[in-house]
Amino acid sequence: MNPAANPPHYPFQDDPFDWHPYANIFPLMEDEDLEKLANDIEANGQLNPVQIYGGLILDGRNRYKAIEIINHRRLVEGKSLMMLSYGTFEKDVDPENDNKALSYVRSHNVTRRNLKPSQLHAIGVEIEAHYADIAKREIEWKKQKADQEISVVNSQPGSMENKSAYKAAKDIGTGQQGINRAKAVKEADPELFNKLHKGEISTNAAYNQVKGYTKKEPEAPIEEESDSQTLEVTSEEIIISFVSNIESLFPDEIQYCLNEIHNRRRDAVKEFIANLKITDPLLFN
Repeated sequence: MNPAANPPHYPFQDDPFDWHPYANIFPLMEDEDLEKLANDIEANGQLNPVQIYGGLILDGRNRYKAIEIINHRRLVEGKSLMMLSYGTFEKDVDPENDNKALSYVRSHNVTRRNLKPSQLHAIGVEIEAHYADIAKREIEWKKQKADQEISVVNSQPGSMENKSAYKAAKDIGTGQQGINRAKAVKEADPELFNKLHKGEISTNAAYNQVKGYTKKEPEAPIEEESDSQTLEVTSEEIIISFVSNIESLFPDEIQYCLNEIHNRRRDAVKEFIANLKITDPLLFN
């Protein structure tokens, strides 16, 4: 990888590069953070080259945009523009290198970005889709390259989807259930999924919206509890009221329990509260 061997490129004035789909898996910096990055690059130089794959920016979109900011400033001030330092990730674009490129983007962003759990779930949905696409193309690519048949088991879409989902969850270090819920949000409401991707809403809250869950408000206490059924309803309302009061402390865990209440599975809620008494007894003083 030798950035110096690439032709000069000055972002915004001569702009042949677009974002690679793998790069778009991760959200861009907010304007304030981007401005800070531009100031740092102008003061200290571009320390890490932008990586190009298939003619598109695979890694370094924020650095690229920061240099655009710098060059806008310099153009107004009549100063010489800053040249972009960039290199080529892989020479050939094929399913094998696509896997490497996707892994590169994931490893360089998950660890260095301060991402919320909801963002990781949304990112997992995108990574899973790309893995599944690569797996399908890899089968065709191997057939053409080696002129050999691939087993029916390995070529079944369901099998590839399961492997892709597992691999995506493992790659970003999050649970597969969260990714599945984020996927349901994306299918039902793409705009809500964008909020999830930006970290503006939790995964469970978004999932509840698309599934039509609503928080149940406790009713007025019943003075006379004549039978066991009335007692059961009252107990449920007490649990709902308690959970609602501490929801701000444990949003994801509480939301899960509320879902369980709506599904009439009270045992899971009672077990959660019992465990909470052990792990954090101060809440019950």
